Amino acid sequence: MYDPTPVSVWRHTNGTTYFVVAIANKESKDPIKYPKTVVYRNMDTFTWYSRPLDDWHRSFEEIEV
Repeated sequence: MYDPTPVSVWRHTNGTTYFVVAIANKESKDPIKYPKTVVYRNMDTFTWYSRPLDDWHRSFEEIEV
């Protein structure tokens, strides 16, 4: 298991696919206040979301496109 990277595609446990846009706060000097965050987009509705990287693998698996 490895961390998501920009332009990778992932499937949520509910079956929805998402495109990873960026990893935010990557260079933060205060990881408690500003944790690394995955910025991602629903591939069907184009709605944008963000989620702490520490919580990412609980609900997502990478898929080949």
